[in-house]
Amino acid sequence: MHEWFAMKHLHETNPLRFMLLEMKGELLDMMFRLDEEANERVIALSQQLLEKDPLPITDDIFEKTRYYNKHKDIVEEMVINELVLVPR
Repeated sequence: MHEWFAMKHLHETNPLRFMLLEMKGELLDMMFRLDEEANERVIALSQQLLEKDPLPITDDIFEKTRYYNKHKDIVEEMVINELVLVPR
């Protein structure tokens, strides 16, 4: 998922670099490496966030869903800003 967002961002912000990477056959490899790195970071950050803000003890599925969605949004935004939008 992250690789396509990163590819679109690179294409829009630095079309020359995008074209050069594509011509050299390095674009997809770079994007897949970025996706692997981003997924690892999502897991690490999710665990850290869960330690700081544990899951509420409740049987309310809606509250648990809000909790997970809030944390997912926070982590995704952090990863996008740390890894995806950073020039490589």
